[in-house]
Amino acid sequence: MYLADSLRLAASGVPEGSEVCATPMVAYTRMRAREILETCELFAFTRSALAVAADLRVDTPERLEAIAEAVLRRPRRVFLEAPHLDRRDMLSTLRGFVQTDLPAGRYDPARVGLDIDCKGDGRARISSIWSFGRASISRRERRLLEGLGRTRLERDAIGELLRLGTTVCSIDVDLSRSDGLSLEAFNARLAAGDPEARTFCRVAGEMLARGPRGPGATERDRIFEGWRAYRLNQVSTMAIDNRGREGILHLAAASGRGIDAVMTDAERDLDGEVVYALAMLAALEIEGREIRRKERAAVSGRGEGRRVSRRDIDTDRLAVLSLDISDRAMMREIEKGAAAGRGDPGKAVGGKRVRHPVRGHLFRARNGKIVYRKPHWRGGRIARTITRVR
Repeated sequence: MYLADSLRLAASGVPEGSEVCATPMVAYTRMRAREILETCELFAFTRSALAVAADLRVDTPERLEAIAEAVLRRPRRVFLEAPHLDRRDMLSTLRGFVQTDLPAGRYDPARVGLDIDCKGDGRARISSIWSFGRASISRRERRLLEGLGRTRLERDAIGELLRLGTTVCSIDVDLSRSDGLSLEAFNARLAAGDPEARTFCRVAGEMLARGPRGPGATERDRIFEGWRAYRLNQVSTMAIDNRGREGILHLAAASGRGIDAVMTDAERDLDGEVVYALAMLAALEIEGREIRRKERAAVSGRGEGRRVSRRDIDTDRLAVLSLDISDRAMMREIEKGAAAGRGDPGKAVGGKRVRHPVRGHLFRARNGKIVYRKPHWRGGRIARTITRVR
């Protein structure tokens, strides 16, 4: 089930005045679902479309800001959704992106979506919403589902609403705030004991320690990531949606953890989302036939003479994105994700390289447009295999 369908079911199927929405955060989530459906173009990314986004190179602030300038040039509002584990797996190969872990006690959602409100001229506001599996519903919430007199539609809608989650925080992107500080200048500030530079390097070192490089990360790596974090934090700042303040206060009181702890969780829910958003927007910007858009027609399921169910909720127009490639062997390589080691050169056989896949390249061209070069095969020799005959 697409996240857009979950949002529609939660937004339209729960009766007005339902006790479910008496909880401020649930009411806020329902409001956000309605807002997304009313204002956003809806896109769902498949694994192959995520692989295209992963072929972006954002390993320096200059490259990242150039992509941001291209994809945030014009005003529009889009919702980009994908299976959470697919997105994490495929975009882990994004060149120049340090992976972050979920906070302790948090669980992976089933699907996650980004609401990206592009203001134009390099400015945008990014927020997220996600859905969990059925096991995430508590006993108290299950009792709400079993209330007397509920129709099948109401039960499904309430269940979907309770499985949704969102954050009251968003990321404000504004490229005009960048000072263009070079790595050399950042190094000079660090050597002079600048507290801001030292803080960014310390945090970067902690992230590297949790990442795949782990103990192998060097001091040079730490400084480089600190510089990138400094530049990224210049152009992207955290903002709070005032409409969700009551929900934050309720969560803080109910959990007994305090507002600061709840706000820290809300901010961490957006870790890495700027880079995800820019990469997926770049894939969306490709001009040509590399990305296939299969639009689902908007239809109404309403009918007479049958029980009320989730089929009575209208279906929104949703464009499902996938890589348009006819080479099935290449498609299998692409969809393997991070585990496939895409782009690794083949070992030489008799002086020639074994035929192997080379990953695609998503980039901003000199004319300012986003261009994609499809993945391809390289090497003419096929590795020999030996079959033992007993």
